[in-house]
Amino acid sequence: MADSARGHPASYGAADLARLTATVEAAVRAVEDPELPVSIGEMGMVGEVSISSAPSDKSGLVYDVRVTLKPTFSGCPALFLIEADVRSAVTHVVGSGANLSLSWDRTTVWQPKEVAPSGRAKLNAHGVVLDAPGEAMVCPYCGSADIEILSERGVALCRRLAFCAQCRTSVDVMGSARGPASLERSGLGQGAGTGKDLGMPGPVPLQLTQHPQS
Repeated sequence: MADSARGHPASYGAADLARLTATVEAAVRAVEDPELPVSIGEMGMVGEVSISSAPSDKSGLVYDVRVTLKPTFSGCPALFLIEADVRSAVTHVVGSGANLSLSWDRTTVWQPKEVAPSGRAKLNAHGVVLDAPGEAMVCPYCGSADIEILSERGVALCRRLAFCAQCRTSVDVMGSARGPASLERSGLGQGAGTGKDLGMPGPVPLQLTQHPQS
């Protein structure tokens, strides 16, 4: 970023501010997810990015930067890592003198449909399948739609353990907040209240093949 942006100039027009906002938003969207080889922009986790400026007591401008993010899973332990990386990305553009307000939007639920096509391709290459309403889950290795959920507990809180009955390969399933639809699909909604919906629905099929991750 040019020195004029970092140095909080005394004069900064609307067009300059718009360009600075676009640069900051691009930097935020480029932040990598700490658990997956995809950016938070591709994951649809970036909400509002706005910048306003006001005269400072040092005859310059002070920037007020507001960034709103949307968690894929509200209980994700990696949120603080994402927040730290976003703060670093914003500071790299506008400097450390800006006022940064970063918040997580927990009023709306993240949906798999918000993942960009490039993000979907990267997730598939990593063995992750999106469970989006109205879309069939397709095995990223053989293209089969015969995906069976093994457990609501996966390698991460936002993912479930599954496998492809066609090529017998283990996959991760990622969706929005687990509601009746996902429970019914996995067969774990039956016997609610008995504790069975928290464990494995049955023995894990043998001869699972784990493809090497690229």
